[in-house]
Amino acid sequence: MLKNASSQDKKEFLQEAKLMSVLRHQNVLRLLGICLDADSPLLILELMEAGDLLTYLRESQTLQPSDSHALRLQDLLAMCEDVAAT
Repeated sequence: MLKNASSQDKKEFLQEAKLMSVLRHQNVLRLLGICLDADSPLLILELMEAGDLLTYLRESQTLQPSDSHALRLQDLLAMCEDVAAT
């Protein structure tokens, strides 16, 4: 687990991983498993179509509002509502 994590931190991580394991939504990557053997816990997620999230976010910062990949606030709020309703 995390090097300086308290037992409460470890417990919360495992609880969140358990919740993620049952979450199913088209806009959320599915949790396939976790690894607790390392100093830092690892989440094993399904492959993201557009590549890794960090690269996607960095590249999307250069997009103009007229670009097809840019999301409108209305779209982002709709995604949040979809996830919350699951």
